[in-house]
Amino acid sequence: MSLYFRALPWLIPQVLMTARPGSEVAIVSPWMADVELDCPALFHLHSTPMLSHLFQWLEGRDVHLILVIRDHEYRLKRLLKNAKSKHEVKLVSVDHIHTKAVITERLALTTSANLLDTSLYRNRESVSLKENTFESTRRWLAFEQDLRF
Repeated sequence: MSLYFRALPWLIPQVLMTARPGSEVAIVSPWMADVELDCPALFHLHSTPMLSHLFQWLEGRDVHLILVIRDHEYRLKRLLKNAKSKHEVKLVSVDHIHTKAVITERLALTTSANLLDTSLYRNRESVSLKENTFESTRRWLAFEQDLRF
């Protein structure tokens, strides 16, 4: 299903929140910052829900996070510091990656938007939401992006 691109700050958390406890989710984006999200489930905890807050929420549900980024993404260190993660976040650096996606065992959200304010709030970006027919985050990454780790 194609969706209106301005829905991304709301849609990204909704997709991630479908993850079952004990499962893995992946966020794939060459460039990633601690962006503000429209996440009603986090409003009671934070007046301005950020991506790092969503990471904390996922960790509290025992959802394991895989971040696939471009080598030398300098904003990532601040994002992970803000998330204060106790679980190990699996970082996968890939030269010249261009894919942008949010993957759970149930859903695959693909977009042209990086996880940056300009992409989420200013640019016109494409977005598509589909069922993850592989029923596994790692299998989606392997078959759709040839990423195996």
